[in-house]
Amino acid sequence: MEVGPSGRCEIRGGTLLLGRSLAVAGELDFCGESVAFSWDDCGVNLAEAEILNASGVSLTIGPNSLVLLPPGAEPESLFGSYSCAGTTHVTGTPLVVPQGASYQLTGRILDLVECSGELSGDHGSLDLLGGLRLLGGTIRLGDGTLVANGGAYGMEGGYLYGETMVVGRDGEGVFTHTAGTNSLKYVTLGETARSSGTYRLLGGGHMRIRHL
Repeated sequence: MEVGPSGRCEIRGGTLLLGRSLAVAGELDFCGESVAFSWDDCGVNLAEAEILNASGVSLTIGPNSLVLLPPGAEPESLFGSYSCAGTTHVTGTPLVVPQGASYQLTGRILDLVECSGELSGDHGSLDLLGGLRLLGGTIRLGDGTLVANGGAYGMEGGYLYGETMVVGRDGEGVFTHTAGTNSLKYVTLGETARSSGTYRLLGGGHMRIRHL
């Protein structure tokens, strides 16, 4: 389930069974109701959500799950009750996916992603807008986009699958690829006249792309 920036989801009761992922970039209003949800093995992306009237909400997240919350959010005060046996990430610092971890997620990630495990948006679209350091493991963007603007971005191992990569969207972008395999379909270097993009393919790096 995805709620776009101009969308609004009102929950006043009932049952919400979450398959693999929930991504909300608009309003998520619990309308002051007392409701309880228990989700396992899922990705919950609320990084850009406006969460309203949630003081009566009991949210229990099981293992092998990843929850992204808006900047400055404190889940214990945001919800009436919050428990997560997986990983809770508050937007504003790098998102670390450690070796052995495997998460399913859709929507947009605004932070730098440092990945040694597995992060997959195969059942939708995963946009990495804060850049990527792929240290090993696997990233699957589905129909999503990886954007690299400035910073120390690149691949030191692992596998990168998906649709689109943009190096240099709003300024200068540099992506250094020393090992691992990049299998994205489309790679754009310097998307606009006011930007520049450099892709450095070195050492044991492999690229298998459709259009450059």
